[in-house]
Amino acid sequence: GGPTNSGKTFNALQHLKEAERGLYLGPLRLLAAEIYEQLTSQGVYCNLFTGQERKEIPFATHSAATVELAPLDRDFDVVVIDEIQMISDEFRGWAWTRALLGLRCKEIHVAGGLEARKLVERLAAASGDEFELHEYDRFSDLVISEQSLAKTSHEKGSYKAVHPGDAIVAFSRNDIFAIKR
Repeated sequence: GGPTNSGKTFNALQHLKEAERGLYLGPLRLLAAEIYEQLTSQGVYCNLFTGQERKEIPFATHSAATVELAPLDRDFDVVVIDEIQMISDEFRGWAWTRALLGLRCKEIHVAGGLEARKLVERLAAASGDEFELHEYDRFSDLVISEQSLAKTSHEKGSYKAVHPGDAIVAFSRNDIFAIKR
């Protein structure tokens, strides 16, 4: 576990890619699609399962999905469950709990904030599973800009000042799609 931009998901995905059969589970369709595209571009046959898309690839050995669509009826060697801190969310936490306790796999890598550590550790102990913690530090300092990128959110070209390594925080799905455009 660790903060944003610390390499925890990246390291977990390295194990996933090396597995004969693997599964990535994330909280957002966009994250699942990003991992699907990443694995596919690296020559890993990968399915994609989200509430909006379903791409089943012949002979696929890996899948990327939103956590609510975790396939509990399949066997995997490595599973990555991203943003594990969502397990405590009152509305969606059930999906992380279901995945963590219900998946049939040899190894689960949970990536996310350390605030979920105690709960995940207790669930592993109650299930008779081993728990191993890897802590990560942020690669670079997170600095909040003193000013907005634009005077209004509708101003054309308001994202021209974004540089590689910058992070943009959006608070609604519509904002995310607007930024992407």
